[in-house]
Amino acid sequence: MSYRGVGVALGVIIFFLCEGPGCALFLDLYKSDNETSSGQAHVEEKETGLNFVHIGAKEFTVPCKPAKTDVVIGMNPIYNWSLENRESPSLQAGASLILHEFHAEESGRYTCSISFTKEDQLHTVTFSHTVVGYHIRGELQVLLIFQSHSCDKSLTHEFVKILHAQLSQLVSHLHCELLSGSTNCFPTVEKPLDEFNLQVELKVTPFGKGWDKSCYPQVDLMALECYRSAVQNNLQQAKEAMTEFMDKNKHFPLRTSNGSHVSFVNTFFNFLEDGKCQDGYGQTQELQAHCPDCCTLCPPGTYSVATTDSCVLCPIGSYSLHYGTTLCISCPNSWLTSHPGARTSADCMNMKVPPSHRFSVLMVAFSVPPLGCLCLIVICCYCFRRRWQKRRSSTIVDGQTKVQEEAPASADGTALVASEEHHSLPLPFSTSEHPDNEGDMFPFPSKLEPQALPGLANPATRSLVLP
Repeated sequence: MSYRGVGVALGVIIFFLCEGPGCALFLDLYKSDNETSSGQAHVEEKETGLNFVHIGAKEFTVPCKPAKTDVVIGMNPIYNWSLENRESPSLQAGASLILHEFHAEESGRYTCSISFTKEDQLHTVTFSHTVVGYHIRGELQVLLIFQSHSCDKSLTHEFVKILHAQLSQLVSHLHCELLSGSTNCFPTVEKPLDEFNLQVELKVTPFGKGWDKSCYPQVDLMALECYRSAVQNNLQQAKEAMTEFMDKNKHFPLRTSNGSHVSFVNTFFNFLEDGKCQDGYGQTQELQAHCPDCCTLCPPGTYSVATTDSCVLCPIGSYSLHYGTTLCISCPNSWLTSHPGARTSADCMNMKVPPSHRFSVLMVAFSVPPLGCLCLIVICCYCFRRRWQKRRSSTIVDGQTKVQEEAPASADGTALVASEEHHSLPLPFSTSEHPDNEGDMFPFPSKLEPQALPGLANPATRSLVLP
């Protein structure tokens, strides 16, 4: 049988009998080889680098085919765009995807597939582009204190709502955005029963509509300097406009539902420039080399911690799907993940041990130590017995050797032979020097019987003496 036939036979056997990931890889390779040789679709996948886009950028273009790639597109190309982990992943775009007024939720992994015909063969090339939003650290903390004769929640809520609307309209013309903060109401020290202080905290971000109209949205030195300049100018203009507004407006009257009037008098306001990352953002290594004061959206599998300006891995038993997550999603049914930083719900697994398995595990856990000790004792006894037998056998061999070496011949030409009772008996033997003394070798029984030789009690010795 040829080698080709053996290979085909092995392939058929593996196809029917093989199970597991390794077999899937073999089948995929076998399938891809057949498709290429038979002229069917040829698929290529290529991963591009990260694309950082500043939040609120007026326009950003993602080309399907990067300029530095060596892939040649054939005739009649068809483009298909999709965004990972989205309810409607399909996007309407051609050779380039254009994003307007970039938002944080638009961050993710974009996939562009190009199908074309080349040399009468259908080809499909897939490019993956990861687009991540970021922002330069810069915002304005605003603290306002008003004095009033009431601390009613409905009244204070209505007043804060009106104040927020007026200030938002003021800063929106300066390409900034006003965000609400905390509100506290407490009595004054001088008149705790009649006068109250209302503390209002606001936040101004410089990333309003059209804030970067003079900048090009790319991560290079010129673009970053343009962004920093725009941030500083917007915050400074917002600070000056709000200061002028508060100086001109000290009293803020408010009509209640029953027709009475309540006045809120501004007694204090202050601004503090803050350089913290916004919620959902953190400093990552990918952008730190180019922009140390930039905050990147936390990638899937992590969430942001506002107190540390960093992205932290989701703990075991939780996951995060999208960029900019502030809180990880817990696994359903109290399941667990095999590692921190899970990205999808597919990473959640039921790792709880059933009661039946739990009982068997406990049995094994309690039985292993005694069995181990027993095995150790048996091994020690076996080794001790082997060593004792070896020493005993060596002692016996040494004793026999010593007895054979210490047994000399007698003076009259007889030799001593050890019996089982450790007695010796002189045995006569003939030599060529005494041929005529054979009669003297066997004495008469009458002479032997009264002598009571101890050696004669041994049957083996008796057989040697008697004729």
